[in-house]
Amino acid sequence: MPNARLRDVRIVCWSLIVSCATAGPTAFAQPAASPSHPEAVRLFNSAVELQKQGLLPLAADEWRELLKQFGDDPLAARGGYYLGTCLFQDGKYDAAASAFADVVAKHPNFAERSAAMVNLGLARYSDAQAKLNQQEAGELYEQAVAAFTDHLKQFADDPLAAQSRFYLAESQYGLGKGELALATYADWLTKHGGNELESRVQLAFAGTAIELNKPDDAIAPLQKLLGTNPDEQTTAAARLRLGEALIAVGKPQEALAQLASAAKINFADADYALQQLGTAHYATGNIAEAAKSYAEVASKFPKSPLAGESLVLAARCAVEAGKPAEALRMAKQASVAGAMGAELS
Repeated sequence: MPNARLRDVRIVCWSLIVSCATAGPTAFAQPAASPSHPEAVRLFNSAVELQKQGLLPLAADEWRELLKQFGDDPLAARGGYYLGTCLFQDGKYDAAASAFADVVAKHPNFAERSAAMVNLGLARYSDAQAKLNQQEAGELYEQAVAAFTDHLKQFADDPLAAQSRFYLAESQYGLGKGELALATYADWLTKHGGNELESRVQLAFAGTAIELNKPDDAIAPLQKLLGTNPDEQTTAAARLRLGEALIAVGKPQEALAQLASAAKINFADADYALQQLGTAHYATGNIAEAAKSYAEVASKFPKSPLAGESLVLAARCAVEAGKPAEALRMAKQASVAGAMGAELS
């Protein structure tokens, strides 16, 4: 079954790391009236042009050369920062984190210190997301938590505090600390209402609350989110989560409209929304509609990992409806779809 939370973190991570800087990779800045060595300026400008052109390994080499030859130059802090953004953009998260950590450690008065600290956490977080080994991922999430926590201690009122607190919660969630993540999301909603990340946090809070068997806590944030007329994808996700929560609190009839609406939208969890629609129908006692919704998961999303499971559920509905032949047909389809160990009762 899909995770109850929707995250498009890759896109968010990159947009954040660019926006953190006073000037992103396409609009670099030098310190005003910089008394820099001419060769340092040449290396800086060369790296800028290479990075603008997307020649990231070459740009990284130029940034490193700048830091090697002119580590005490006024351009060194900004060069180290842009080295980090360059490496991050190239997917080299560990090296990016090292670059940002160096900036934080060596340049306490750097104008973009807040951004460097947030991006250090983002690099660790993104590295954790890319790991298949859970132990390695866990260690990186811990480092991300430490980075975001340090940032919030030093820059509690900074414009980047909202991003930092959001990814602190995401990192806590990645560590399996759901209760702690839920508290951090709640803290975010109290402190950063109106921020551009609010809809993501509302979805994350609600999804986590549902996972922790606290569906009542999820309903109000989701209703508030839907009241803002969000974009179609966010609306679908919110209606799905609201439908889940309503089923969990014993209100499947109210869940039907939410789930039916979500299932009509082409989004990442449309198959799960349709399956949950079947669950809501079943909870209201409408076995026929439940079987129909479950079967549609397999017919509309034949490659979905939910296809086999949904056919098993459709077969069980057929058994309850006294249709053994239909149940057998569904069970055979479920076997083909890859459902393992399914038993009809």
